[in-house]
Parts: sequence; C-alpha cells; structure tokens
Amino acid sequence: MTTNLKSLRFFPSNQVIQQTFGLDISLFNQQMFYLILLSIGFYMMILAIPVLYAYQDIHNNELNTLTMSLQSSLLRGCLYYFGLLSLTFSAGFFSSLRKAQKHNNKRVDLLIMNIPQNTSEDQIIKSVEHISGNYTIKTILKIVNPKSYNLQEDLYLREKEFYDRIKQDGANKMKEQQGKFWKKMKLTKFVQYFGFYRDYDYYKSQITQLNLKIKISALDQLEEEDAAIVTFKEFNPAQKILKKSKGIFGFKIQSSRVRVLFAPHPNDIIYANLGVNNKVRFGKQVLTFLIVIIISFVNFLILCWMRQLERNLQDKQLSFAGGYFVYIGIFVVMMLLDLIFRPVLYWANYFEQHVSYGEKERSWMVRLFIYSLLNKLSMIFSRNFVALLNLKNKGSDYLKGLAQVFQYTTIWRRGSDTGGSDLISFMWVCIIMYPILEFLAPILYKLCQYSAATTQYDKEIARNGTDIRFTSVWTSVLVVFCTVFSFASVQPEIILMFALFCCIYGVSLKVIQRYLCKRPFQINGVAQTSEIVIIFSILIAVFFLSITYDNWAVWFACGIIFVIFTYIGSLFIFQSVIIPYVNSTEAFLEEESKLYQLPKPFYSILEKQQIESASDPYYTTPRNLQSSFI
Repeated sequence: MTTNLKSLRFFPSNQVIQQTFGLDISLFNQQMFYLILLSIGFYMMILAIPVLYAYQDIHNNELNTLTMSLQSSLLRGCLYYFGLLSLTFSAGFFSSLRKAQKHNNKRVDLLIMNIPQNTSEDQIIKSVEHISGNYTIKTILKIVNPKSYNLQEDLYLREKEFYDRIKQDGANKMKEQQGKFWKKMKLTKFVQYFGFYRDYDYYKSQITQLNLKIKISALDQLEEEDAAIVTFKEFNPAQKILKKSKGIFGFKIQSSRVRVLFAPHPNDIIYANLGVNNKVRFGKQVLTFLIVIIISFVNFLILCWMRQLERNLQDKQLSFAGGYFVYIGIFVVMMLLDLIFRPVLYWANYFEQHVSYGEKERSWMVRLFIYSLLNKLSMIFSRNFVALLNLKNKGSDYLKGLAQVFQYTTIWRRGSDTGGSDLISFMWVCIIMYPILEFLAPILYKLCQYSAATTQYDKEIARNGTDIRFTSVWTSVLVVFCTVFSFASVQPEIILMFALFCCIYGVSLKVIQRYLCKRPFQINGVAQTSEIVIIFSILIAVFFLSITYDNWAVWFACGIIFVIFTYIGSLFIFQSVIIPYVNSTEAFLEEESKLYQLPKPFYSILEKQQIESASDPYYTTPRNLQSSFI
C-alpha cells in the first residue's frame, strides 16, 4: 500500500490516517500532536522575545541587529531546545506511524500484568474479547507465581554447575571404578576438601535449600500477582486494549486494574519480576531516584569540605609539592567516593525489579548519567559553594550569592586560584585516572571473585575473565562530553583535552577487552558507534565554539539541552545499537554473561509446574525448552 503524504497534511485527523494507512492509530497521534503544538507554541513565543528587543534597540539608534540580539540573548539555548524538541516529537509521531504500519496484518503480543490470583484463562479471554472483539486472540500464555522464578533459576544454575563439574572431572566414569581406591579417596579429608566430593556436598546442600525455599514460596502467594502474554491475530484489537488500559478507568480483570504493554522479546523478559505490583515497582523507582540524588548531595558536601580544608592548608603557605598534593587529593577522594557509591547504584538498579532487561539497562543508563554528571560538576561548583558559606553577611549578599553559585564569571578563565584551574585539573584527572581505573577495576574484580569462590568450578570461572557493561562505558563518555560541552566557551583548550581523552579511553577499552575479558576483542558494535558519535560531537563542539566563543550563556543552555537529549538519545542508542549487539555471541555485561538469555529449564526437580504451556512456539515455557539443554 502506497502512502499519500499529501493526504496526511500537517495535522491529519484519525479518519485521514485510518484511510491512508488502513489502521486506527488514535492511540499514538493524539498525545504526540498535543506535544508538537505545545513545543511549537513555546518556540514561537520565545523567538518573539529577542525579536522585540532587537526592534527596540534598532529604533533607539543602537547598533544592534536581530542576529546580535539572538547571539547575546540567554534564550538562544531555549530556541535550540524547543526547535529540536519539536523535531523530536515529529519524528516520534511518524515513527509511531511506521510502527503501526509494520504491525499491520501481523501478530501482536501484549503483556498483561497484575492479574489477580486464581484467575483462569477463560476469564482473561472473556475480559480481553469484551474490548477487542470475539475471535481476535490467537494464543494465551498464563504465568503463575512469577516470584518463584528467581529461586528456580538459582536451582537450575546450581544443577548446571554440578553437572558441568562432573563432566569436567570425569566423574561420570566413577561407576566403572568403584574399587577400594575410590572408597579410600572418599574417606580422605584432604580429597574431600580440595576434590570433587567437597563440591558435591556443597551443591547438594545448595539444591536442598533451594528446593525448600521454592516449596515455601509456592505456599506464600499473598502479595503475588499473575501475568499473561496474549497474542492477537491483528494489530487493531491489541491497540484497543492498550488504549483502554491508558484511559482514566483503565482495563480491569475481575474488578482489578491490570497493566498492559507490548510484550518484549521472549529472551528479554525477566519472568521473576512479572508478579510485582505496578504501584510497588513505581514506588521503588522513585525511591532509587531519590537515593541517587541523596548520594550525589552527600558527595557534594564531602567535596566542599575537602575544598575548605584545601584552602586552609593553602593559607599556611605550603610548598609547591605540598600544595599540589593537597589539591590532587580532592580528585582522588572523588574517585574513591565513586567506587564506594557505585555498588549502591547496582543495588538500586536490581531493586527496581524491571520487567525486561532492556528496561533495566535504560534505567541504569539514566541513573548512572545523573549520578556521574552531578559527581563531576560538584568538583567544579564546590568552590563557589564554599565561598558562599564563608560570607560574613548572611543577608542580601547571601541570597545574591546563592543565586550565583551555578553561574559563570570571568574567574572561570584560566588563572591562579580560579575556577578555570579547577576545570583544567578536572579534565587531566579524567584523562589520566579514568583509563587507570578501567584497567584496575577488572583486575580487582577478578581477584575478589577468585577469593570468594567456594568451589573449583567458581574459581575456573574467575580465571576466565570478567565482563564489561557497555552501557556503563557509553554513559561515562557521555558524562565527560557533557561537561566539556558546558564549559568549552570559557575554557576552549579542554576540547583538545577531550579529544586526547577519547583516544586514550578508546585504546584502554580495547586493551581491556583483548586481555582481561572472557573473549578476544573482535567486532564491538557499541564501541565503534560510540567512537563515531564522539568524533561527531567534537566537530559540533568546535563549530559552536568558533561562532559563539564569548557567549557563555549559550554554552550553559546547550549543556542543559545535552543533558535532556542524552536521555532521549540513550533510548535511541539502546534500541538501535545495543539490542542488536547484545543478541550476538560477543556481548558481555557486568551482571549477566549475556543481556538476553533463553528462559532456563527451571523444572528439572520441581514437583509442580508453575507455568501453563501454550501452543505458540514463540512464547514457550521453560519446561518445553528443557530438552535443548539435556
């Protein structure tokens, strides 16, 4: 079907789009059009302000033009922002059209969560078909007690390690060698501690404990909710369910409101988190976001205290070496605080209990970016903050200074005892310290993993290498670039330092992947894409620097814009780059060996099946996959 773009006009109605595409896409275009109208309205309103000032200046016989007014106006960054925001909403709208057109006459999978317990498949089908129409459902897969999946997965992993250990040690031949020699070996404590029998006792105890926990979890389901994956024959019925769920009254099953969304890829679903209530999950996400802000604020206060200590020591007229040591100590403390607070972020990302690995990685990128950016900027703005605390007059001067804490002044130029020297030192620390930490972190992780290993199998895994979470690498580069993008107007030389940082960081990353990871570095789509984006970003920064060198307000506004669009860009980068890469055989992360994994065959020892199988092979149960592992 060919699309007549003229019939779409600029603001097409639902009927025009339905006639053009053959689909009812009212779910997409209403909200998107409202956002486009709002952004364009703000864009025109802000554009009128500098035009008005330029008109007044010209009629007052002052040498000022519209171009000069725009260049010197604080609102220039807002013009960029709202212009790009309008383009983003427009692109998102037409992307929704393409998505709807892509789903036309194809199967559509919806994930329905927060289903009350003891709800049968027939009740789910009746509730869905009441909205979408009869005979629109192709298959349905009901997921019962998803909470036990974590325990079942642990059970499977322990069993797999046990059998791999048997295969590795040749213990499968023990039945053929049941002589006196083997009986003596079994009674020897030395062999029991270092050999296979110690591992056997360890795995046996672990499997017994997990089986007991699974039985307890099966009995305790008071707060647990079920889920279901419903496959529709066409797109329009699924869209009606989505539209109903996003309404004021929502979509209900047995008088209980459920959450509906497009089902992720089967390998992407975290089945253990499907039973978590949506309100509980949202509360956890808000809590983790507050934790990130609190950690950043604590880090900021510690750095301010260190800055005050540095000034007190400098007043004592220390030697050059002593003063330099005290000055560098602040940045060392910043690195140590980052190593201390980073595990809290790992815990927060796990605590949120996301539905899919993709959602989990997106949340990780956003929170890590916020934390890292505030961590780095606190180093630069702490001098102004400490100067504000040292004010003797706490009246009007204090309020005026509070408003100027996050503003540039001429002291940001390079000079002795200025904020500019802080910025230069910050960039050198990023260039030198970050590659060193990237080298040391995998080595320290390997040592800790090896020392914490309780079996020979775990020690061998620790020897093989470590994993790299490429979303963390990408986010760390974005943080440094955002800092450069914000302060390049007052310190133009940091652009060259940032180029040097990218070179050193890229080389160190490839060396780490080559010698410290589980597999040799071959083709890394994420790293290659990040290098291209970094080079392109440097060119953009140089271009803006050449045309607006003296206008710090533009750079500050552009820095804020970049923070906002980094969030949007991280979603695009994740969808277009990271997901295709992690599905390959070369992807490794810090927490999971692969981002997407097939659902494990959890039911090798379980007495009761927890998931009712479906005839659709796309969404299948772990029991049906068990034969591929045996």
